[in-house]
Formats: sequence, structure tokens, C-alpha cells
Amino acid sequence: MAEEEDIGNGAFQRAPLVFPGKSGGRSLWLVVVLAILGAALCFVVFATGRIAGTRAEYALRDRALAAFPLAADSLKGEIEKQRMIPLVLARDGAVQEMLRSPSTANEAALDEKLRAIARDAGSSIL
Repeated sequence: MAEEEDIGNGAFQRAPLVFPGKSGGRSLWLVVVLAILGAALCFVVFATGRIAGTRAEYALRDRALAAFPLAADSLKGEIEKQRMIPLVLARDGAVQEMLRSPSTANEAALDEKLRAIARDAGSSIL
């Protein structure tokens, strides 16, 4: 009866956290603990994935930065090679002769010479 009076006066009773039909509070606490462990495991997997992704990104960036000078020097060499061809051709006698007096025979000879130069220089356009 005293308990009923306490309830009526605003006092709260502590009820054990249990599923209906189960004895004791172990099963609910087990579910709560497993849920917390599952959430922690999901967090660890997610964080590990992010860390691994970041490391892979940095490794790829480092490899690209290491390869950059070599690629830049290779490109500069190709550009310089192509830049020199007009200067060399401007001094060539066959080119100068063709510019002075254009003819079909001079044009055919100059075309063959330019094709040979393009093959030797590794250029597709000359």
C-alpha cells in the first residue's frame, strides 16, 4: 500500500529493462552492448577505409610529383627538336632553290627530302 501511495505522490518506480517473457535484464543489456559494439566496429571500418584512401592518394601524388620532372624534360626535348627543324631547313640549299624558282621537279625532290628528314626526326608532320 505504501508503494501505491508513493506512485500517487509522483514517486517513480524502477522497472528492470527486460523483454516481455524473458527473465532478468541480461538479454536487453546484451542487445544494447552488441549494438554499441556493432556501431564501434562500423566506425573503425569506416575510419580505416578513409585512412587507407588518404594514404593511397598521397602515394599516388608523390609518384606523380616524382615523375613530373622527367616528363617535363622529355616534352621540352621534343619541342626543342621540332623547333630546330625550321631553322635547319631555312639553311638547306634545296629549300632555298625551291623558294627562288618553284618547279614540279624541285618540289618532288624536296618532298622526298622532307619525308626522309621527318622519318629520321621521328616527326609525323614536317
